[in-house]
Amino acid sequence: MSAAVVRSPSTTDLSGLVSLLGELGYPASSQAVAARLDRLAGQANVTVLVADQAGTPVGHALESAPSVLGTSAHLLGVGKKA
Repeated sequence: MSAAVVRSPSTTDLSGLVSLLGELGYPASSQAVAARLDRLAGQANVTVLVADQAGTPVGHALESAPSVLGTSAHLLGVGKKA
């Protein structure tokens, strides 16, 4: 088994992300996931990452650093295949 590579998501990841989200209990259509990724890509304080193993998304992470009363609060959402 090859090591996973962590990188930004691309349009080629869409079907794999839809499958992964479904396995994690967050079913969504390809259109919904694409719209979310587009919306998140336009936010300077958000980072979305994909763990890729042999060309297949096996994990994802979302980090958001909103300004809360002049300080940064980091929220992390992580999902991966078992």
